[in-house]
Amino acid sequence: MPLTMISYGVLFIEALVFTILLEMAAFFIFKELLLGRSSDIPVKDIVFSVIFCSFTTLPYVWFLFPEILGATVVCPVVSEFFAVTVEAFIYFFVLKIGLGRSLAVSLICNAFSLLAGLLAARYIWSG
Repeated sequence: MPLTMISYGVLFIEALVFTILLEMAAFFIFKELLLGRSSDIPVKDIVFSVIFCSFTTLPYVWFLFPEILGATVVCPVVSEFFAVTVEAFIYFFVLKIGLGRSLAVSLICNAFSLLAGLLAARYIWSG
């Protein structure tokens, strides 16, 4: 069955929710490791920044880059580089945690959701 625009849109919304939940979990799991015990960032700021990051980058990853780059190995590489970079700057400006820590948070959150997404896709498409 061919993938229609409507079903692709539904997959995107599912991926958006999945990404937000996974990256939120990753942030809180690794918060102490990345930011230290003394981190007093309000939970509402973390929740806002994770949601804002996903809403900012995922449309580009799902719609723009595949359109421009096609189904090549370059597309996911460029997409992930873009997501990590943009989200690091968002964390830097919103959470005010320094650029190095922002980059570490972004890398871990994106790696966590990317790996979980690949595992989910493999499970869904294989069975």
